[in-house]
Amino acid sequence: MSKQDIRMVQEFNQWRRGGEDMRIDAGYPAQLGRALDSVVVMAQRYEKIRIINANQFAELHRRNIAGENFDDMVDAL
Repeated sequence: MSKQDIRMVQEFNQWRRGGEDMRIDAGYPAQLGRALDSVVVMAQRYEKIRIINANQFAELHRRNIAGENFDDMVDAL
C-alpha cells in the first residue's frame, strides 16, 4: 500500500461527501479499485496484528529482523 493509495481513497471519500469536484477520467475507477484493494489488505493485516499477544508479536519481529518479510508473515497468520 502506498501513500498515493491512501490519498486517492481520502480524496474520493471527501468528494463523495460533497467536497471539491474531482476530475475523473476513464482510468479512474480501476485506479480507485486497486487503491481500495490495498486499503482492505492493510486493514486485514492490522486486525491480525491487533489481536495477537506480545510474545507472538516478538516472534514476528525476531523473524523479520532475520530477513523474513513482515507482511507475508502477517498474511500467513
